[in-house]
Amino acid sequence: MQWVTLAVALGCVRLSQASHSPTPTPTSTHSPLVDNSEEEVDEPCFEPCTCEVKEGVLHVHCDGRSFTNGSQVSHSWVRPFKLNLQRNSLRRLYSNGFQHLGNAVSINLGNNGLQDIRVGAFNGLAKLRRLYLHENKLEVFRNDTFAGLEALEYLQADYNVIKRIDSGALRFLYKLRVLILNDNLIPALPAHLFRAVSLTHLDLRGNRLKSLAYAGTLEYIGRSLMELQLEENPWNCGCEAVQLQQWLGQIPYTAVVGDVTCEYPFHLHGKDLREIPRKELCADLPDKELQGERGGPSAGSKPQALPPNSKPNSHPGRVRPTKPSSMVHGSRQNTHPSSTSSSSSSAERRDKERQPR
Repeated sequence: MQWVTLAVALGCVRLSQASHSPTPTPTSTHSPLVDNSEEEVDEPCFEPCTCEVKEGVLHVHCDGRSFTNGSQVSHSWVRPFKLNLQRNSLRRLYSNGFQHLGNAVSINLGNNGLQDIRVGAFNGLAKLRRLYLHENKLEVFRNDTFAGLEALEYLQADYNVIKRIDSGALRFLYKLRVLILNDNLIPALPAHLFRAVSLTHLDLRGNRLKSLAYAGTLEYIGRSLMELQLEENPWNCGCEAVQLQQWLGQIPYTAVVGDVTCEYPFHLHGKDLREIPRKELCADLPDKELQGERGGPSAGSKPQALPPNSKPNSHPGRVRPTKPSSMVHGSRQNTHPSSTSSSSSSAERRDKERQPR
């Protein structure tokens, strides 16, 4: 009888232990498309690319996949996404090539040997806010190059061979805030280029600019400016530099990063334009003309009105891009070392590297 009682007691103990044991958690059979992603990818990716989700935005990594045409990314996604197409072989962007990618908020086309952007290449990209065109072989921005990009806020096109920008090249970019054009071959800026935009950051370092006129150019730049870079241009500090000097004196001193160093004339070579007495720039210029009669900024001067088909710029935000390289945003994947340090370019180095094709 005692043995029976003991057996019953042991059985009760085992039953009690089993009832208090944790229930095993089923093993998930779903694995993310990319390890270490912050969130689960809930849309199919696109071979041979990889995908991950960060802060609610899908990142599609198609860099170095030997694509020759943007339309080869044939898949489209429902959620907002950033598309990285760096280091492919996209020599030309054809009309409607990205039309199916309507939810893209950022496209990186750096390091592609890109030579030409056809009219309508950005059709369908009404939500695109960032466009990266750095380290390509682009020579010209035409009036219709950026048609379809009305939401664009950030345009990076440094380290190309841009020699010409048409006056209407930015006319569709009403929300553009950051424009990076350093290390190109730009000899002059056309009048009214900035009429439709209110830039907060403008990088023109390492080009071939000799002067900037107030009428048609400077009058539009200073409206919302937070940061301007003009270094490493062959500035001609003669009478034509008076307007630029006067304008620089009216914007916050800290907005200009680096010096505006004179190349000409010889007796002013190496001096900062902002520190030169005005009479040294143009000894024959009457005092009254120094106050604005040559078209410089005077108390009564007003920017010209927008063209009939343009929209007024009402976007109030001023988001400073992350460092380094001052204006280059941190989302630039696999940034080239030349773009993460201060520019050390010279006309001699650029001429050596940019031989005619």
